[in-house]
Parts: sequence; structure tokens; C-alpha cells
Amino acid sequence: MNRVGGIFRKLGIIGMTIGAGISVYRIYSSPACERGRVFSEELGGWGGAIVGGLAGAKIGAMLGAVGGPFGSMVGAFIGGAIGGIVGYNYGSQIGGSAHDSIIGPPKCDCYQSQ
Repeated sequence: MNRVGGIFRKLGIIGMTIGAGISVYRIYSSPACERGRVFSEELGGWGGAIVGGLAGAKIGAMLGAVGGPFGSMVGAFIGGAIGGIVGYNYGSQIGGSAHDSIIGPPKCDCYQSQ
């Protein structure tokens, strides 16, 4: 069982590393006038992913416990992944809305030059 748990832990670390890289790329490649909003979206998304992932893992572990210890581990992994994805999406929307409410929406002509 410890070996399987170690594999799931490594998969989680790999997923977070890839996600962090995507976030950095998204912020860096956004137009300068939108960087603040994109940063807020990413910050909210990561917060939502952490909260959603933890909640999903707990729920998944409880539901998977029907299948014993292995079912609990698999349930925690699947629940954590689903919770993290859902949490990221909602957190990202909240982060973008918070930016727009506090600072205002980006005002740039980046897309009007076409």
C-alpha cells in the first residue's frame, strides 16, 4: 500500500509542477495591460484548487473506503483531482472578478488593432 501511495503522491507533485509552469507561462505571455487580472485569476485558481483538492480527497477517501484501504487511496486521488479542477475553475473566476471589482477591468487596445 505504501508503494501505491507514493506513486499517487509523485503524480500529484508532477501535476502541481506542470500547473505552476502553465500559470507562469500564462501570466508572462499575457498582454501587459492584462497581467494584473491574469495574475489574480491564477492566484484565485490556485487557492481554489488547494481547497477543492483537499475537500475532494477527503470525500473521495470516504466514498472509496467501501473498497478497503486501496479503494480509499484511489478515491482520495480521484476526488482530489476532480475537486482541484473544479476548485481551480471557480477560484479563477472569483480571482478575476475580485480584480475587476477592486482595480477595474483591463483597459487596453491590444485586440482593437486587428
